[in-house]
Amino acid sequence: MKRILYFAAAALMLAACNQKEPVATPDPVQISVVKSDVIFDALGGTGKITVSAKGSVKATSASDWCQVSVSGSDINVTAAQNDGLDGRASRITLECNGESIYLTAQQTGMIYTFSNANYLVEMAGGEIKVMGESTFAVSAESKVDWISASEIDGGYLLTIPFNDSGDSREGTFVITCGDIQTVYTIKQKFERNFTGTYEMVYYTSKEKTTEKVLEVTLTQDSSDENVYWLGGIVNGADIKMTYNPSTEQIVIKNGYYVGPYSETEWMYICVNYTTDTFSSNYYSISTDAKYDIYFSYKMVGGKYVIDLYNSAPLFNAARVSTGFAFYSFTTDASVALATANRKSTLLTISFPTLTQK
Repeated sequence: MKRILYFAAAALMLAACNQKEPVATPDPVQISVVKSDVIFDALGGTGKITVSAKGSVKATSASDWCQVSVSGSDINVTAAQNDGLDGRASRITLECNGESIYLTAQQTGMIYTFSNANYLVEMAGGEIKVMGESTFAVSAESKVDWISASEIDGGYLLTIPFNDSGDSREGTFVITCGDIQTVYTIKQKFERNFTGTYEMVYYTSKEKTTEKVLEVTLTQDSSDENVYWLGGIVNGADIKMTYNPSTEQIVIKNGYYVGPYSETEWMYICVNYTTDTFSSNYYSISTDAKYDIYFSYKMVGGKYVIDLYNSAPLFNAARVSTGFAFYSFTTDASVALATANRKSTLLTISFPTLTQK
């Protein structure tokens, strides 16, 4: 009897084990992505997301540059132009019947490879190639008239002419794209050296009645780059001229000793000037620097032109510089000049202009 009961219990247990438990039915997927095209370059444009949805779809974008609109099972995505160098991303949310899914629209930054640079150009001039590329159109401008630019494949060709300005110079060339600006700074050397042969035009009086032309030379001193020797006016004697970098003027020291004139007389250079009405002539033997003979200079066509500078107002506002003259005195270089020792005027150089050949 007990054995029968055991078999019955086992059968009941086996039957219980073979019964299937109920399986929960999952909720149907409300929305899924079928296809997505939301990667853009800097130019922007339109893309599309295609979905499978159980009802109407709502789409939103987290960024203003990425706009979305729904048309049936398609979500149209419009990306604005990206004027920046950095890429960007925007999350797009798609919702249907309370279920949401997320996608990310991505956009690259613009391509812009022009970069700031500095250049040093020799006095003779030359060419510089400025190369780069940009997704968007650029504008280019030279900020100085001595730098000219022409567009070439992949950039610009800058042309810098011979520097005849009389000094070193600096200018910029600027490329602009939207808010991006690239500056190229060009510095050009100027090697100031007055050495050369010149045609000196001068007059023998303040009235300019008689014009004279003389070929002279300027030679740079071997030990001092600011000192030049003027030759060709007086045979066998060179006149010291000193360039002053701070004032950019060339100076002959007043009372400059040239050399012996005869056994009893010695030659000197003294400044000449006149009244502002040109009615009277004067000269000075003062060694004060304001009485020195000053010259200005400029470059014309790559050649120096050296002109007398009107320095007389430095010591008298009613005076005008006329140039200088060679005078003979009865004192040599060991004795200070005195008006009483002046003997004669040997050569007058009025309003001289030296033009380099």
